[in-house]
Amino acid sequence: MKHRIEIIVAILVIATVTAIAATAGIGTVSVTSTETTVLAANAQRTWVILQNNSAADIYVKVDSSTNAVTTANGLKITAAGGSLSLDAGTAPVRNEIKAIVASGTNSLSYQWGN
Repeated sequence: MKHRIEIIVAILVIATVTAIAATAGIGTVSVTSTETTVLAANAQRTWVILQNNSAADIYVKVDSSTNAVTTANGLKITAAGGSLSLDAGTAPVRNEIKAIVASGTNSLSYQWGN
């Protein structure tokens, strides 16, 4: 019986560590003149920070509409370090986040958590 309890405790610890690891993310996405998914929808996400590391402005969309993001309707993140910070109290951070740039391939970094 003692070994069975130890195995169950070990499984719970592994499950807890896995759950903690899945509560945040960090990365970089290449954004082009075709709509690019930066982050998939995530019902648990409560905040996200986006930073433009490129020489061109990047435009993002965070609403849940089916409209494509464009340079005319997206939220502009200015070139060379511009950033956008969103939290669940002020923006729909749980929705899919998409981005686009006028031309070329540009780098957009992100961090998110719950």
